[in-house]
Amino acid sequence: MRNNKAISIGALVVAILMVASTATALSATTETSSFPAAPTNVVSNGMGTVVAAGDNDEYEPVIAADGNGNYVVSYTEKLGVFDTNVMLATSTNGGNSWSAAATPWGELEGRQTSPSMMYCGEGNTILGAFADETGGWEMLFKIPSVAEPTTWDYTGWGGFDAITDTAVMYTTDYEGEGTLAMVTPLTGECSGYECAMWCYASVEDLALLGGSFWYDAQSHTGTYYAPGNMEGFTFMGDHYGFVMDADRKETGMRQPLIKWTVYTEEVDLEYVENQFWFEDDVEAFDPDAVGTGNSIYVVYQVYDPTYGDYNIKCQYSHNGGATWDSSLPADAQLVDETYPAVHAAGNNVFVTFVKQGNLYLAKSEDGGATWEEPEQVNDQDGTVVAEAGTADISQAGIVWTDNRNGNKDIYYAPLPSAIINVGTISGGMGVSATVANTGSEPGNNIAWTISLSGPVFVGKETTGTINTLEPGAETTISTGMVFGIGPTTVTVMAGGATKTAKGFVLGPLVLGL
Repeated sequence: MRNNKAISIGALVVAILMVASTATALSATTETSSFPAAPTNVVSNGMGTVVAAGDNDEYEPVIAADGNGNYVVSYTEKLGVFDTNVMLATSTNGGNSWSAAATPWGELEGRQTSPSMMYCGEGNTILGAFADETGGWEMLFKIPSVAEPTTWDYTGWGGFDAITDTAVMYTTDYEGEGTLAMVTPLTGECSGYECAMWCYASVEDLALLGGSFWYDAQSHTGTYYAPGNMEGFTFMGDHYGFVMDADRKETGMRQPLIKWTVYTEEVDLEYVENQFWFEDDVEAFDPDAVGTGNSIYVVYQVYDPTYGDYNIKCQYSHNGGATWDSSLPADAQLVDETYPAVHAAGNNVFVTFVKQGNLYLAKSEDGGATWEEPEQVNDQDGTVVAEAGTADISQAGIVWTDNRNGNKDIYYAPLPSAIINVGTISGGMGVSATVANTGSEPGNNIAWTISLSGPVFVGKETTGTINTLEPGAETTISTGMVFGIGPTTVTVMAGGATKTAKGFVLGPLVLGL
């Protein structure tokens, strides 16, 4: 657990007197900054940068960006028949070029697969996990600074019979301690039972916080077998969950299941209140999910019995999962659309999928209700590998598995959109924060919120809208008057981006951010 710095009352009084005498607001900024300007060569029927293209097969790519606009791609490399390893590649120039990075875990024996990553929203830290199938371990890792590999760290958790898939999320406040917790669900086998599990680890030192919470496929939703393709998501600051698919006993088909919760105590994964199957009458599988603000988006491929093909379906909720709607980002007739991935920022939702050997990108500007005509991402026809985990999409861009060179390689393309980032968070008389658009398109009607936790009596939450933010532009949002006393966590959300900072409220002042 983090140790909060003791704050001298005398020093705070002096600070107030200094503000009163100089009439200048105190200001403290976090250590992170907004993303640098995105490259101008956006996706448009012909972009692609090589991330990894060695003699071995590289596949299962995932991508994340830190708070300074540095990118990390994690992927699996096949070293032998029974030997694979999870690798890392980094870019510090907006994805224009990539460099192989030495992993903190080195080269482990046996099979390591199923990497997962996400930016945790505080500082520059990227969190990750992958499955060590040989030893039955889930490996956890963090990258506090992409540019400083000496800061990278990892640990292992497990001793399971087998692990088949892994994911990663986080919660902003663990048991009221103000400690970021890494939430790591996985599927596999434990004591002879097929199961799904999750544990909690401290982001600060990767120490295990909550142990494991698992069930033997006897959930509220009924019995199932062979769970896999797990993907995690986080939303509303302290809510998190996962989607996966499994062989559902009641229907005899493979179908997607969702569970989510908020950490208040040691929750038994079997009995979380929010859980259900997305389909009842048709086969559907390979789900992906993302959360942003109060919204959750889940995509998967679903069988269309009318035409005998697979389409891409999007299930979405804009009220924290209370109600759900659905739409079809891709539903061409008599042709399969498969293996989707999803990213969301505010009302903009992006879905990639594979069709006839190519990777396509579909975009919605109204929170998943309607979709623009999909556009091809890869520049060479028929080279995208159609398999689970073939592509990933995040604020950092799009990565996919490509076989144009005769084996499986990893390629990258930037995301053609407005990319909204929260930059510095400053204190003083209230709270202010910078919001930047580092994408290639204008951002319109960008909703923002600044909220303060703890004993804040005035200005606890402030909301507003940025009408337009042009590419490369930056603006400042602020709370105005606040009043309170005690420790606080400031959470700034804008256009789907979230950032937090810890400080202390003393009357109208917010200090120590």
